Amino acid sequence: MSDLPSWLAPDLSAHLTTLGLRVLMLGIAGTSGLVIFLLLWRRAAAPDLGRLLTEIEAQLALVDRQLSARRRWTSRLNATARRRLAGAGFARVGPGRLVGISLACGIAGLAVAGVLLPAGPFMALGLLLGLTLPWTWLGGRGRRRRQVVERQVAEMLSVMTGAAGTGATPQQALLEVLAQNVAEPLAGHLRRATRDLDPRRGLTDRSFLQMMGHLDDDLASPSFHLAAQAIDASTRLGVDLRESLERSAGAARDRIAYQAEVRADFAYMRAAASLVFSLPVALTLVLHWLLPGTVEAAYSGPVGWAMAAALAAWCVLGYRIVTVGERRSVARLDVGAGA
Repeated sequence: MSDLPSWLAPDLSAHLTTLGLRVLMLGIAGTSGLVIFLLLWRRAAAPDLGRLLTEIEAQLALVDRQLSARRRWTSRLNATARRRLAGAGFARVGPGRLVGISLACGIAGLAVAGVLLPAGPFMALGLLLGLTLPWTWLGGRGRRRRQVVERQVAEMLSVMTGAAGTGATPQQALLEVLAQNVAEPLAGHLRRATRDLDPRRGLTDRSFLQMMGHLDDDLASPSFHLAAQAIDASTRLGVDLRESLERSAGAARDRIAYQAEVRADFAYMRAAASLVFSLPVALTLVLHWLLPGTVEAAYSGPVGWAMAAALAAWCVLGYRIVTVGERRSVARLDVGAGA
């Protein structure tokens, strides 16, 4: 400093001192900030990670519950659709194809309703009718098919009773049925029940009882269920087969007669319900042809939507009342037979 001019020495010393202090303060501030950051990061790392894992587990549990509920509903709907298809004789058709056919029928119903009366509520009714038409048709076909199966089961039990009267074993009595020209749909059930049998080994007691169990599950016939129980008792315990099969065949014939009476009674109810619920639609179309603008304008408002919703609800309710009533009437016979 002694070599510098006297007028420069004080200023340079002040500048150097100020610069040193600033550098020192910046270093201290930066070090303090780094230490604070490290302390805060280390302190918050563990709680944040735990909370994150907890949130992820909660979200995964919620998703799993939603997927489980969706899977339950999907499996239940698939099982119901498969039973409906199998009962109608379409066991090889999947539920997906049924959905596609229902959508196609719904679009066709929507188009037909739009041509007849281009109003939103009326077109919605056409869409609903088209969507439910395949399901309703499958239900009717399934009922008719079960009636045919019941008659065939009664005939099969009569043949087995005749074979048992000659001293034949249950296996021989069933072979007597298989030797005849059995028509559909019972022939399909018999094929499915006997397809796993080994023809070289014949019908052993174990394979015969297993086959009868499969056939009982596949037919889902109360009359055949009684006969299967009689055959099982005869095979295992040596109970007289002819008398048991004769009672089962008589019960099957009584069941067929009772079902015919129930169908006749509920046929009038179906006809009356169809007439009552089709009258509003028919009257609406007649008024539309007579007064096209007036009916279309009335149906396009809130009143039209309310009428369409009420009509759809009454149709569904009436269908459920008739079908459930018929099922309960037949179920009372099954309970009485089981008792």
